[in-house]
Amino acid sequence: MTVLLWERDEEILALELMYNLDGKTAHKTDQQVWECSAVLRSLPIHRASLRTPEFRSPSAVALRVQALRGVVYGRGLKKSTPADRAVYKEFGRDLDRLSEQASQIRATANEDVYSEFLESDIDTLMFEGGERIRVHLARDRNPDVRHRLLRSREGRGLVCDLCSESHSHLDRSLREAIFEVHHLTPFSMKAERETTLDQLALLCANCHRLTHRAITITKRSLSLDELRALVKSRTVGLGSVTCDSPTTPP
Repeated sequence: MTVLLWERDEEILALELMYNLDGKTAHKTDQQVWECSAVLRSLPIHRASLRTPEFRSPSAVALRVQALRGVVYGRGLKKSTPADRAVYKEFGRDLDRLSEQASQIRATANEDVYSEFLESDIDTLMFEGGERIRVHLARDRNPDVRHRLLRSREGRGLVCDLCSESHSHLDRSLREAIFEVHHLTPFSMKAERETTLDQLALLCANCHRLTHRAITITKRSLSLDELRALVKSRTVGLGSVTCDSPTTPP
């Protein structure tokens, strides 16, 4: 079995969670642990073929946070790794920078994978009076958002906002399955927000995956204009996309 070592971005999220818990022991049933687990599982860092059902599970996240707690406070698991110590050395005394980096990493999460994980019936077992307790956590996602976006495009037809592909040869019931909703403004992991149609893009599945990969590489949100430039470019890479300042979505 391949052991997927924790990468720097994953360590940053775990360290932020350790501080957010205010020194408390991380437990696999904590809501913050579950949310961190969901983000980690949806980051495009490790190949899907290498991920086991336990990949970055709440239990695994709690153990990693406990190891970092041992590095920071000298209590917790005494099984820290060089990666644990390196991320603490880099960010442990600059929590503002840590929070900024963590926010940029969360912006690269695949929202569909994130939602599927939180809304699934993953069991967490606690032994309490011999009973089995199921913990279910879900981030509210309005199921009407995709429907409203599709309806809003009826006048001009369904077309990908990046590659302009319409798949017009297909029956509409099949064409709708090709298109996905992309949030131009990434979800906050802690706050509820209002969503308007102008904050959404309609992308074909291929362009949606390209978009999240580009966000991962640049470590920030990208506007539709920047993404269109990537799709139209005949060169491979992100040389035309600068990372000097965040992009404000149109």
